[in-house]
Order: sequence, then structure tokens, then C-alpha cells
Amino acid sequence: MHELIERVGAEKIDQVIQSALVVAPAGLDFAVLTDAVRALAGHHDTLRARLEHTPQPRLVVPEELSSGPFTHRVDAVGGDLRRLVDEETRAAVARLDPWAGVMVQAVWFDLGPDTPGRLLLVVHHLVVDTVSFRVLLPDLAEVYEALADGQAPALQSV
Repeated sequence: MHELIERVGAEKIDQVIQSALVVAPAGLDFAVLTDAVRALAGHHDTLRARLEHTPQPRLVVPEELSSGPFTHRVDAVGGDLRRLVDEETRAAVARLDPWAGVMVQAVWFDLGPDTPGRLLLVVHHLVVDTVSFRVLLPDLAEVYEALADGQAPALQSV
């Protein structure tokens, strides 16, 4: 973390991200997605972390998740998906705020009720790396499915 801050500078640290764009199921429920992202951050401590300045930069993991919002819906029906993804990636990065504990953004590109959409996850690099997505993406899918079925998610220990 210190090396990363030293390399990019404290004023640009909020722009250092990892992202993944995945296919989202047709008929995705945005309210359930919102709850699933919050539940995922509740389960994975680092997604709740915030960066503190003093006495030296350090990550602190509070019990509670910051207020967000962490999820956004984009009506992508008939739109230029590539352009929308580019624009919304920039917007999601701008919403990240490691100092305030906003380490994750999820953007659902809604392509209509019968067409699989896309889900963009933008996560601050202080709390995730490429390998971590192999855990986070299946966990998010599992949490979403449980919540959509009216069940409490039961993820494995972190």
C-alpha cells in the first residue's frame, strides 16, 4: 500500500483500480443487486476499508459499510454499449473515495428484461487484485441468487 501511494501520489490514489465486466442474467433485479453488493462488502472486510492519513497512511476496516451508493443502473437498450461502458467506468472511478471508505462500485448495464446485461465492478486496487476477482465474482453471484430466492446468503469464511 505504501509503495502504491508513493508511486502514484496521495492526490491520485483514488484512481488506481481493478475492474471486471461480466455478463449479467436477463431479468436482473436492481434492488436485489444493490443488497447483494452491500452483503458482499459486509462479508469481505477489505471492501469496507478506508484509507487514513495519520499518523501515516493505513487501511482501517470499520464494522459498518459507508453509506454509498455502491450500485448504479444504466439503461443500455439500443445504446452503444462500448461507449457506455467507457463512460460509466470513468464515472465509477470518480465515485471511488478510499478516504471515505467507498472502495467498490457496481454498474449494471440493463439491456432489457429478456437480454443478458453487463455488470461492471470497479474496485479500488488497495483492496483487490486480479486474483481476488476469482473469489468476489462467484461470491456476488451466490449472494445475489440467495437474496433473489428470499434466502439469507451463506458464504464460506473469508
